Amino acid sequence: MKNEINVLWIIPQKRGTDKAFHFVKRGLDEYANAGVNITVYPYYDQRSLIGSLRSILEIHKVIRKKKINLVHAHYGSTTGLLALLTGHKYVTTFRGTDVNGESDNYLKSKLVWIFSNIAARFSEQVICVSSQLAAKLILSHDTLNIIPSGIPTNMFKPIDQKECRKQLGLESRPKLVAFASSQRRPLKRYDLAVEVIKKLQALGHSVELLELSNISEEKIPKYLNSSDCLILLSDNEGSPNIVREALACGIPIVSFDVGDVRKWLSFDRFSYVCSTRDLNEFTKAVEKVLLNPPTNRMQRVDVSLFSAETMARKVVEVYRKIK
Repeated sequence: MKNEINVLWIIPQKRGTDKAFHFVKRGLDEYANAGVNITVYPYYDQRSLIGSLRSILEIHKVIRKKKINLVHAHYGSTTGLLALLTGHKYVTTFRGTDVNGESDNYLKSKLVWIFSNIAARFSEQVICVSSQLAAKLILSHDTLNIIPSGIPTNMFKPIDQKECRKQLGLESRPKLVAFASSQRRPLKRYDLAVEVIKKLQALGHSVELLELSNISEEKIPKYLNSSDCLILLSDNEGSPNIVREALACGIPIVSFDVGDVRKWLSFDRFSYVCSTRDLNEFTKAVEKVLLNPPTNRMQRVDVSLFSAETMARKVVEVYRKIK
């Protein structure tokens, strides 16, 4: 195929898990169809200087073997700096905590922000998953591209709620409010999710929290479809995938106004964005969703807006800009 591009993806990864991969590997067929050959390098030693130096040597071997034209760092900070140190042309994608940081560690967050801006400064092109995230970086608008992560809409789709609950052993549960806690990271605010459920129960609703944590990707659509709504209470976000995943399943969402959530929820008349962080206002919005559910759970918004194929094509366009 003419104009083929060989791209090396550097993805931070925890040993013994492939959890980090599923967000970025979506739409791989679209890359191949566009003449982009992807090689993945899992970056394990993000906190070790010696490990990072070893990674650079390994990456150079992969670059020579695979005849790599372009490096793509998924996530900024140390991963972006690693791409910079390879000495090759590179693209950096920023996804959230690599710019926002963690809400419980101010000094670490500032250091991560500095590293991310260095990585962005020397990137050929920069991808941010939301304009809100991009606004927190110091970079040239000529290199900026806003491309959220794509969703495999053939996997995340409306499925019969009763059937999903039966398969997951949730038949006897009351109404379920889904919450992606990400192993209860502080910025996700599991504490507030528990408080919302308590407030709903105090109002007389038979409802429970369905925590989504350490669940394999193929099971997440079943858990979402078992739910009556999804709530998002994070202190900050980039462009949370779980919001588009829920929309693709036809599940209403109630969220604080973080990241680009308002943009996506504007397409769904059953979802709500709370402009303030008032927990009583949030609880009332969840109550409205529970009392007035979608009339047809099998309908969903126009998923072509955020499908994995659509977003992959946009990333390919970014690659093609680089000479």
